[in-house]
Amino acid sequence: MKTILTLDFSLYGDIPKSMMIWNTYRSRLIGQLMQKAGIIVVPTVSWADEKTFDFCFDGLPQKGTLAISTIGVRRKQSDYELW
Repeated sequence: MKTILTLDFSLYGDIPKSMMIWNTYRSRLIGQLMQKAGIIVVPTVSWADEKTFDFCFDGLPQKGTLAISTIGVRRKQSDYELW
């Protein structure tokens, strides 16, 4: 069986929250379409900071396999000081 990860659209901390929600939504939507086409889909999870936690996990299974994306997570020194 073919398996694919969902697309990882950027959730940079300096883009508007509405754009972050849109990027999360379209990743889930495309994943759903791939599932309907018979492909096994592993959702990719990404977030910008703790403010994005209220939507970045929406639509994901609580008990299942998830892919955690770290591409572009730490682009500048201030990103390391976020937590």
